[in-house]
This record gives sequence, structure tokens and C-alpha cells, in this order.
Amino acid sequence: MRNLRVSRNVRRQQRRREPLPPLPHFGDHLTPAVLLSINTGMRLGELLALRWESIDFDRKLLTVEGARAKSRQTRHVFLNEEAMSVLNRWREQPLDTQRVFPMSSGFRTAWYSVLRRAKIVRFRWHDLRHHFASSLVQIGVLEKAGVGIFPFDIMLKSDMKRLPIEHFKIKTGAPATPIPYRSSNESITSLMSGQTAFGFIETPAVVPQIAAGNLRALAVTIPTRISELPEVPTLAEAGVSDVVAGTWFGLLAPAGTPMPIVKKIEAASRKIAGTDDFKARMKALSSASIGSTSDELGARMAEEVKRWSAVVKTANIKFEQ
Repeated sequence: MRNLRVSRNVRRQQRRREPLPPLPHFGDHLTPAVLLSINTGMRLGELLALRWESIDFDRKLLTVEGARAKSRQTRHVFLNEEAMSVLNRWREQPLDTQRVFPMSSGFRTAWYSVLRRAKIVRFRWHDLRHHFASSLVQIGVLEKAGVGIFPFDIMLKSDMKRLPIEHFKIKTGAPATPIPYRSSNESITSLMSGQTAFGFIETPAVVPQIAAGNLRALAVTIPTRISELPEVPTLAEAGVSDVVAGTWFGLLAPAGTPMPIVKKIEAASRKIAGTDDFKARMKALSSASIGSTSDELGARMAEEVKRWSAVVKTANIKFEQ
């Protein structure tokens, strides 16, 4: 765009016409659009339909109107420092238009041209939305924007459900206030209605809503990606390390059980856990078969006690008796 402006001004000067004002920041329209999508998670269609009147620079808030959103639901996106910088510099460009990116006719052509020149294959604009900045923008942006408290939901069947969320708050510094719900359905309804900003909900309950475009998965809370949502990063991949949450089950025996009996039960349990039928049953429940030894289970339990004891102490959690 900057080279085009220069060439146009050369022709205007040859015709003794007033030159167009220079482009002060961006030499093209792709750079600010890519940066904005990375930092907000906006789709290309939403970017091209975005109007300046939908951006509140004072509150650092961007509104995606439902009529222009894929989900047909209006949503609000808090703008982080880079997104604000991009928008402030871009509006200084002498475009004089109601839309933020008015050049939609050649936008996709320019995007694919860049990919070809860079020899990038199988990469979509949508993939920009999986960048860390967009994956956790709701959390980091709210903190930087100076919002003291924002709500998120958890399915709170017991006080133990609160621990991963408190650990997440400790690691990110997110100024969040938990709102407990009795079921996953209540949490999902709260998210879809905009009452809460984000939630920690079991995979089987949210996968259908994600597939329908009603919810967006930000990250999974176990150490590895899951087959149901292979494109969704783990929290560690998204930049939040050491926060691991998930339900697991162990088979325990009374204290003092003779070791030969423990080993016999261990062998039988591991044999069952290794069968294709058991693995298939677990996969149907969005779970995975582990089949650890008794020593491995004991080590994991000790590790869990150490981790969550530190979280309880730091967050000053008081459990109900």
C-alpha cells in the first residue's frame, strides 16, 4: 500500500495535483489485520465488517455485532496493549472511512499472495485465532485493561473443584471471581448468555456446543491435547505452565493389605486397562486408560497433595466441614 501511494503521488505530481498524505505507520492493510486477529481471535469476515464506531478506545473494548458474527450473537472483546497500539496507529492512516478495513475486495487476494511468496501451505486465516494471544486474550486483556473483577463459572460439586481455578488465577494473575454452578449445563448456559467470561467445564459436555459454534475452546487442562479437540492447545502450550486439572480414578486397598494381594490386583487391573474394549469405553467418555502400577499411583498422589496443598495455602481456601 505504501509503494502504491508513492507511485500514485508521482503521477499526481506529474499532473501538478496535490499529493496524497503519506502513510505514517503501516505500508499495507494485512499487517494490522493479522495483528488484530492474533490478539482478539476475530474471524476474517468479522474484521472486514468491523466499523470504527464499534471500538471504544477509552474502555479498550471492541464489539462484534451479532449480525456480522458467525454465531449470530453479539460479543465484546477486551483489547490488549498490542491490539490497542495497532488500532491507534491504523486510524491515523488517511483512510477516511467508516469501516476499519475498507479494502475487502482485494484482501483475500493479498493474503493468499503473501502465503505463496512465503511458501506457506495449509494455513488459514482461522489458524491465527489459535495463537496464544487470542487463545487467552479474555484473561490477559482484562487484567491489562484495569478491570478489577470479572466473572467466570465453574461446575462446583465440591470445594475440590475450585482448586484448579485458583491455581490458574495464581499463575496468570487474572482478577476473576468464581461463580459456582451445580451442573455443566448451567455453566454452559451462563457462558452462552454472556453472564460469565470463561469457564472450566468437562469435555463431554462442551464438545457439542463447540462443534455448533456456540462456544470456543481456549485450552485443555490436561498435559496433552485430546482427540476430540486436536487443534486446541494445552494450557502449557498456551503459555500457562504447571496448571493441570482433570479427573482421574485410582483403585485403592485398605492400609495393611499384604503386598502379594496388592500386586495380584494390580496385575489384573492393568490387564483390563490395556484391553481394546476398555480403551474404547474410556474414549467414548472423553477419557483415556492409564493402567499405572501401584508405585506410580502412589507417586502421583504424593505429587497431587504437594501441588494442591500449596494452592490451598496461597489462595487461603477454607473448606467446608
